[in-house]
Amino acid sequence: MTISAKGVLGVSLATLLLSSSSLPQAQAATKFVANNGIDSSVCGTTAATACRSIGQAIANAFDGDVIVVGPGRYGDLNDDGAFTDPGDETFPGACGCMIQVNKSVTIISRDGAASTILDAAGNGVNVVSISSTGAVFGVLKRGFTLIGGDNGVVVESSANNVLVDGNTANGNGTDGFQDLGTDSVFFKNVSTENGNDGFNVLGTAPALLNNLATVNINHGFELQTTDAFVRANVSTANSANGFHIRGANDSSRLTGNIADSNLGDGFRLRSATNILLFANSTVGNHNFGINLSNLSTNIVIQKNNIFGNAVPAGSPNCGLVNNTPSDIDARFNFWGAASGPGPTEPSDNICDQSTGVTDTSLPSTKEFKIKPGAP
Repeated sequence: MTISAKGVLGVSLATLLLSSSSLPQAQAATKFVANNGIDSSVCGTTAATACRSIGQAIANAFDGDVIVVGPGRYGDLNDDGAFTDPGDETFPGACGCMIQVNKSVTIISRDGAASTILDAAGNGVNVVSISSTGAVFGVLKRGFTLIGGDNGVVVESSANNVLVDGNTANGNGTDGFQDLGTDSVFFKNVSTENGNDGFNVLGTAPALLNNLATVNINHGFELQTTDAFVRANVSTANSANGFHIRGANDSSRLTGNIADSNLGDGFRLRSATNILLFANSTVGNHNFGINLSNLSTNIVIQKNNIFGNAVPAGSPNCGLVNNTPSDIDARFNFWGAASGPGPTEPSDNICDQSTGVTDTSLPSTKEFKIKPGAP
């Protein structure tokens, strides 16, 4: 099953679950999991014979099956620090995770993320690890809440074309969502109050669409990838940067995103190349709106809202800092006033701090309407 960034925008539950092109019909079946289920090697074939753990349902499933999980709590059920009691998740130790999705199955909740909790109970493991190509974890309004793990959801490097949709990762020790795979799609997930990044993306050609990262201890979105498509995400009130783009970020496109009220920069680019920042909004961040450093090259920044940044007393009022040897195309942006960038409010200023020159000609005379796309 191949999931593209373009295709996922219009995906519906019906087409996801019923499309003959998506699921191998010879084996496709539905498995059931519930808080009043009982684990066995044959559980889950009907709602009346539901499994108690998601891990057991995966073990009983075939590629292409759909696993429907009822409301309640799944994990270390009695909080004794061991996944060994009846009904506990199976904890396949080699993956360092509580639940390993090692088949091309679709896992959805019956009643949605708010009432379906996957709890690793602080046992130092990832809540969910996805290692199989074509797996689907959650769909819109039928995802999961992931708590108490090291990371919430990890897409492993062995996995291609994985969809992670409609989930909430809250209060995990490291990242809410971590991507090491290829062509992964993260759609309408929420990552909040995690111990590191909201979304940490190190895989290849990911799509991040309509996600929310807020109040995480580090960055909202950490991108160390190539050919990323990052659209209509919201990153707000994180303790570091809204979007931290560094390393091998070649040919990545960020459009329609909102970064506001972060304690660091709205967008921080470090040693990034061939980046398009188009039609984003970076407003009210404590540090700079956009900060370019190291050897970042071939950066195009157009039709963005960049104002109200660098708010601490004594700050240089920099909406955009260019601390690189590269010339930057930053035309057509709105800087807070019709007159364009400037050293005093209400405009944000341009701060060229190295040999590179930033072109801010033809500024917009009014604010662009960029609507939040996250859940």
